[in-house]
Amino acid sequence: MIAKLENAGLLTRAESGADRRTVDVSLTEAGVRQAEEAKHQQAQRRGEMFSALTEGERAQLLGLLEKLNTDWENRYREGWKHRHGPHGERERRDDGHSRCDHDCANCAHPCGKRENGLE
Repeated sequence: MIAKLENAGLLTRAESGADRRTVDVSLTEAGVRQAEEAKHQQAQRRGEMFSALTEGERAQLLGLLEKLNTDWENRYREGWKHRHGPHGERERRDDGHSRCDHDCANCAHPCGKRENGLE
């Protein structure tokens, strides 16, 4: 990807003066202009996307999204307390069932609710 941007004249690469194992990458003037234009277009699209909503509806939507975000952060932050393997899968006990490192039946996290008939 960097090579494509370099070939398009949007960035340059130079050996790092501090560490020969790395390369410093900088936007060219054309790269800066294109980045600014992309930022402008993004802001314009965002405005267009929500133009069908009144100011009150936008505020309501924002409040609802913030509420969902807070709930998800609280709910899934608890997941870090569980023993999860690669790709979000929980470790398996010798009998093939999932396990966590605490009492899942009394946990707010949904990890053991289904297995314990609580859902």
